[in-house]
This record gives sequence, C-alpha cells and structure tokens, in this order.
Amino acid sequence: MIKFLLMNLIVGITSFLVVYKLFRIRNFIDSLILLFLSFFAQIISTQLLLGIFGALYLRNVMLLNFAILLLIAVFTKERGSSFSFIGVKDSLRHSLESKITSFGVSLVLGFVIVKLFFNLINPPFGWDSLNYHYTFPVEWIKSALLNNPLVVSDDPFPAYYPLNGSLFFLWLIFPFKSAFLADLGQLPFFVISFLGIFSICRKLKLDKEYSFFSAILFVIIPNFFKQLQIGYVDIMVGGVFIAAVNFLIALKEDFNLKNTIIFALALGIFTGIKTTCLPYSIFLLLPFLYLLFMANKFSFLKRIASLFLVISIVLVFGGFSYIRNLFLTGNPFYPLEVMLFGNPVFRGVI
Repeated sequence: MIKFLLMNLIVGITSFLVVYKLFRIRNFIDSLILLFLSFFAQIISTQLLLGIFGALYLRNVMLLNFAILLLIAVFTKERGSSFSFIGVKDSLRHSLESKITSFGVSLVLGFVIVKLFFNLINPPFGWDSLNYHYTFPVEWIKSALLNNPLVVSDDPFPAYYPLNGSLFFLWLIFPFKSAFLADLGQLPFFVISFLGIFSICRKLKLDKEYSFFSAILFVIIPNFFKQLQIGYVDIMVGGVFIAAVNFLIALKEDFNLKNTIIFALALGIFTGIKTTCLPYSIFLLLPFLYLLFMANKFSFLKRIASLFLVISIVLVFGGFSYIRNLFLTGNPFYPLEVMLFGNPVFRGVI
C-alpha cells in the first residue's frame, strides 16, 4: 500500500505541475480533466517505454516517474501557479448551494459507493478482464516485457488489441500483485465523464444547474453505470472521448497551441484504448482539421506544423499497438480487415 500511495503521489505531483504551472489552466473543471489525462498519459507512456526495453519492473517504474517529476519541477521552478484553494472552495460552495444539486450528488455518490463496495468484496469476472485486461499485466510483470500471449479458447484477437486500458490495470495490479484495486479501475473515468459533460454544457452556454443535471443524467444511464462493476474499458472509452470533445470545443473558442496539445493528448489516449475507437476518432479529427485550416491567425507553415504535432502526440500515446501490428502482421488494424471499394487494403480476420 505504501508503494501504491508513493507511486501515485509522484505522478500526481507531476501532473499538478504540468496542469497548473506548465499549461496554467484556469478553468477549474478543465484543469481537473487535464490533471487526470496527464496522470493517465504518464502512467501508460512510462510503463510502455520500460516494457519495450524489457525493464518493466516496479522499481524502474517508480524511478522513471520520479526522474520525470524532478525534470518537470526544475523546468517549472520559476513559473507561477494558476491553482487557487480559494477558487476551489468557492466553486464547491456555489455548486452545492442548491438543495436539488446536493440531492443529485448524494444520489449518485450513494449508488457509486454501493457498487464499488461490491466490486471490492467480490472476485473479478467478465470475459475481457479475466482473459486479457488482467492476465496480460500478470504476464508483463513476470517477463518485464509487453508480450501478449494467446488467451483462453485459443482466441488470437486480444493479443493484437490496443494496450492503454490494460496498462492502467497494470498500474493498479503492480504494487499488490492482485486485482483487488483493479476492479475499481474505471472509476476515475466515470468521474471524468461527469466533469466532461458538465464542461461541454457550460461551453454551450447552459447555466450551471442545467449543466449539472445533464451530467447527472449521463452517468446514471443504466448501461453506462453498470460498467463500473467489471474490469472492462468501456467507461474509459466514453470518458476520454468526452474529454476530447470538450477540448475540441475549447479549440473552437480559442485555437492555440496549448489547446491543440491537450486535444491531441486526449485523442491519442482514446485511440490507444480500443480498436473500435478508430472510427469514432474520425469524428474528432475532421472537426479539428476544419478548425485548423480555418484558423486565421495561423500561417500555412504553422498549420502544417500543428498537424504534424497532433499526429506525433497521437502516435506516442496511442500508436504503439498499431505500429507493432504493422510489423507483426502487415496490418496496423489487425484483426480488422480494411476494405476499399470491395478490395482488401489490409487483410484481417474480422
């Protein structure tokens, strides 16, 4: 438990410095969303890097993240922070002034606590979690490499799936060598979904109360809420997609380098969670391209540079599995078969 708390504290402080001293995000809700995106991005990127070189040991994970913390601390030493305890206190106080709002928070928290309690006292279940979301991290811990074995029933497909979700479960399994806390792995994304919907509604000029009700209604959708009880990645997909949409709208309001990097980070994490995220990512990328080439304050060279930056960030935080598949099978989207006008561009089995 001490190791778990220490490793999360190291990455948490790093994310705090990135959000409030490097990016200097002043919108409280957006800063919370970016805080977790930064946290998640550092977790998957450091474990991915160590796993590629066969050095995926808990000691190395903690040392690498500590080195990153020192580097960010030195880089941001002279920069002021945009974080304000008074601002946080005022935001929470104003949010809970309404009795209806307080009731809504209590209702959702009550259901979530009960759901999480059952998660903790019951063993993990579900085909995805028992066959690859949890078993792959066990293999990685044993070998210190990101080798994906074939799974139960001789199903070859999961060995080629994107790894971001499993890398987050690895983070939760590593210090305990058990799936005890991994069963709660989707909870942070549940919170991010709520914050993302609220922030999107505020950007669309809804008042705070209606924005809050919209977020409440979203997270209590039965199919969505039910996913909290299993170690799948569906809430991860929903939460990060909503975060990407939120920062896409921020780009519409103010197209700048900072918002571009944050959007690209969300898009990269999103594409690296699940293969079926790829078609949905098109609905994020096309509006971005429109905004990019309509940005009057950007020259042509700046637009090309921004596009190259986005592609690079997406590849870093979501491209590993697709690049690996290209080398192993000749098809970056394996096991999917990609057809164009009835002709196979990339051969697969689905």
